[in-house]
This record gives sequence, C-alpha cells and structure tokens, in this order.
Amino acid sequence: MLGMSLMPTASPSQLNLGMTVPQSVILGGYHKLNAKWALMADVGWQNWSQFGKVDEGVDSANPVSLTKNLQYDDTWHGAIGTQYRASEQWLLSAGFACDTSAVSEANRTLSLPMGKAYRTGLGAQWQVSKAVSLGAACEFMGAGNMPVTQDSAFQGTVSGSFENSWFSFFDVNLTWKF
Repeated sequence: MLGMSLMPTASPSQLNLGMTVPQSVILGGYHKLNAKWALMADVGWQNWSQFGKVDEGVDSANPVSLTKNLQYDDTWHGAIGTQYRASEQWLLSAGFACDTSAVSEANRTLSLPMGKAYRTGLGAQWQVSKAVSLGAACEFMGAGNMPVTQDSAFQGTVSGSFENSWFSFFDVNLTWKF
C-alpha cells in the first residue's frame, strides 16, 4: 500500500491517501521447435479491483476516513510470440498480446483512461561476445476509442472521447555477464 500525506500549514489536520498497487500472476511458456525457431506464450491476471479502492482519511481532532471505490475490474492478459535465431550472433523476436480493460466504459475517468489494449512488438538481440549482448525492441499498443463521461460535484459533467488511442514503446538494452 502506497500512501501520501498532504499537510496544510494553517491547520493541524492531515490528509492521508492510500492505494494498493495491483498484484499480478503470470504463467509463461517457451518451447524450442528446432535450432532456429522457438514459440513463447503467457497468460496473466492483475488485481486492479484493489487498486481502484482508494483510502481517504483526515487525521484531526475529529478523524474521518472512507474508501472510495473507483469500480475497477481485475484484468486478464494473453500473449503469443516467436523467436528466430538468424545466426549465432542474431536473435529476432516478434509477438502479439491482448489485455482486458481495468475499467468499464461507464466508469472510465479522465485521470486514468484505460481500455482494452492490443500490442504488437518486434525485437532484435546481437551477441557481441560471450559476455556482452545488445538489444533493441519496439512495441505498438492500440487502445481504440475510449469514451469518457465523468461527473464531479466541483466541475460538473465532462464528456468526450479519446479517439484512436495508441502508444509506441522503444527499448534499447545492454546485457553484460561477468
């Protein structure tokens, strides 16, 4: 559980916010088909429903606390990929994954707009020597359209949509065995 305290200078009261980081369980497999090809797959679960329960409390002469339920759902993940050994020095990877949404369309917020995600990735690893390898990878994640309607006592109703949402991830890595 992570916590944050905000302490105003004019009052001895203290505001405490707490949240639970989602727990995960992932089961993966790897099968070498021959000297050149391998298959990989994994399935997983994340406990987002607990992350969506935010503890709010005020430490004061009259303490008050409550748990705000953001209506998050647990999520499921599935992925499949392959590796191709192009040469003794080069290993190429590709894969596809899908993640369910942690929040329904009715409960989606502007602060953390999440939806179902589809991911496609490519990577390469170069074995420079027995001790050193260099790698690079890119991943594209499409999240589609994510409509949002959020009501707030302070701001009224905010309504709109994140259209054709997508993200790109790039990775460069160095592995040194000593």
